[in-house]
Amino acid sequence: EAAGSGLVTGWTKQVAEFSIKADDWPSPIEVDCLHITATPPSQLHQPQQAAAKPGRKASKSAAKAAALPVSLEAAGASDGSAVQYRAAYTPTECGDHRISVLYRDQHVPGSPFRATIREAANADECKVSADWAATLTAKKSTPCH
Repeated sequence: EAAGSGLVTGWTKQVAEFSIKADDWPSPIEVDCLHITATPPSQLHQPQQAAAKPGRKASKSAAKAAALPVSLEAAGASDGSAVQYRAAYTPTECGDHRISVLYRDQHVPGSPFRATIREAANADECKVSADWAATLTAKKSTPCH
């Protein structure tokens, strides 16, 4: 099971997190069989890679080159028998990102997920008015399209 705010929403240049619970998976979890990708909107509709030449396999790393890096940490017992993992990525653009969570090349329930990422506020573009000390106003807004 994958759950958490990073699968649904987030802000640019801020870490988006989610967890993967492996309570009902066969034990122990083979971490090498767990694959997570976070694909930004600019890469979602790119043409597919050319087919591999006969006798050669297509590179998985080439296919995933457009995806954002995703970190994965075990959060389990000290003996290494983790039943939960924490995943994190940092979106660099706003829009709908596709988050895929696969175990043994099969999507976990709900995957792929759609995380709507919005532009983060920039503190340098905010000011506090002396007349309205309790009011914080932005100089400009940066909408996502």
